[in-house]
Amino acid sequence: MHTPLWSVPDHMPDSWASTLTEWLEGNGFHCLNPLHIPTRTPPDNNQRVSVLDLVFTNDAAYFSAQLGEVDISFKHSLGLDHAAITIHIYPLDSPTLIPPPAPIGYHAEDKHKDVWMKEFIMLLPPCLLYAPKHCTPL
Repeated sequence: MHTPLWSVPDHMPDSWASTLTEWLEGNGFHCLNPLHIPTRTPPDNNQRVSVLDLVFTNDAAYFSAQLGEVDISFKHSLGLDHAAITIHIYPLDSPTLIPPPAPIGYHAEDKHKDVWMKEFIMLLPPCLLYAPKHCTPL
C-alpha cells in the first residue's frame, strides 16, 4: 500500500491509504522506516522500486528510547529482491540507558545560602509570573 508517509515519491497513494494511516496514528503506532527509502527492488526492469517492508512500533516503545535507527540495506540482504532491515533494541535494563551519575562538586554551605540564592535569582529570566525582586512589571 502506498502512502506519502513511507512510499517513494513517484508512487500514487492508494485510495484507502488515509484510512490506514489515520488508524495507525489513532492507535499509537509509528512507522520507523527512513522516509522514501525503498525496501524492494524489482527482479526485472518492468516495475519500480517500492517500500513494502515496514517497521512499526507503539507509543510505549517509541517514547522510551529503547529503539535505534532503522537501517535498510540491499548489500546485507540474502540476495532476494527485498532489503535487509535492521533495528537495534535497547532493553530498559541496558547499561546504555542507565542515567549518568549526578555531578558532584557544588554545595552551598549554610553560611553562604543567602548569597547563593541572590545570585541564582539574578540568573532567572526577567518578568516571570512569580516575579523575583530584580524584575519590574511591564
